[in-house]
Amino acid sequence: MLIPGYTCYSVPAAIVKAGLKFRFYDVDPYTLNPDRRSLEENCGKHTLAVISQHLFGLPMDLRVITEISSGAGIYHIEDAAQAFGGRYHGKSMGTAGDFGLFSFGRGKPLPLGGGGALISQRHNIAEMMPPMGAKTNWRSWMMNAMTQIVARPGLYGFAEMLPLGLGETVFDPNFKTGDVPLTQKKMLKSMMTCLPALNAHRRAVASIYRNSIKTNCLVFEPEDSEPVYPRFPVIAKNGILPRDLWRLGVRRMYPNALNREARIAAHAIEPAQKIRGAEHLAQRLVTLPTHHAIDEKIARTIAHKLNQWISPHAADEREPKGRAGGWHWH
Repeated sequence: MLIPGYTCYSVPAAIVKAGLKFRFYDVDPYTLNPDRRSLEENCGKHTLAVISQHLFGLPMDLRVITEISSGAGIYHIEDAAQAFGGRYHGKSMGTAGDFGLFSFGRGKPLPLGGGGALISQRHNIAEMMPPMGAKTNWRSWMMNAMTQIVARPGLYGFAEMLPLGLGETVFDPNFKTGDVPLTQKKMLKSMMTCLPALNAHRRAVASIYRNSIKTNCLVFEPEDSEPVYPRFPVIAKNGILPRDLWRLGVRRMYPNALNREARIAAHAIEPAQKIRGAEHLAQRLVTLPTHHAIDEKIARTIAHKLNQWISPHAADEREPKGRAGGWHWH
């Protein structure tokens, strides 16, 4: 399996659980797009599938992955866990690959407390996967309800002390599998009508951030796209976040690039593989909240305080926005 070097730890965990190994491909930290050279160098005759991702609900340019995977008979798995309801060039994200993945866990576009969906327009998933059976899971429903209650700034610290799993990034190949609980299925039907409004609110908050934060710290947003932004990414700087930003919900994302996590790299075909764009993201990326409790005033406060924290000499090591090639170091 070929996976992005900066992604949720549950991605390599699922691959390990399936009894497979993986290689990493690098990403451009200022577009989140795959590095073409890295893809080509790490995709070989033994590659079963390439996983793309729409990190933070921003559409990844899938043309390179589609070209490489289709030409070699390799499956393309489109990870749209953070992009449910987003569109790119008029097409729903998650529908371009051989398979599409969505998540309904905490912090996702439609947070139901857990579960997800696997879709395909080219393969009969019902024939490929045995039925697992669904049970009522009131614990997940309660966890989701508690997450909504403590979503306001000022309560984040309290929320992260609760057993909700907030703020955690865990690599656990021994996770349990099963069908989406009945409670979540019922919630999904009712909450689907809320998804457009939820995503519209996130985009409105993201627009405030984009118009207020130092330009050289922003991740490129493609034209003709409707991102989702479960959180808003900023390439700021490394170091500990100031307390006032932390209280407002500003957080780092995944602690390390996958090659820097020993437990994950141990399952890689090339554990010492260099993925410098992914490492750059892990070191300098911060993410800003966009959920329903963030109004215009709070968003502008967060942007102002973030600008104050970012050094005037924050590195602008990218090439101009919108360039066609890969990301290169100088």
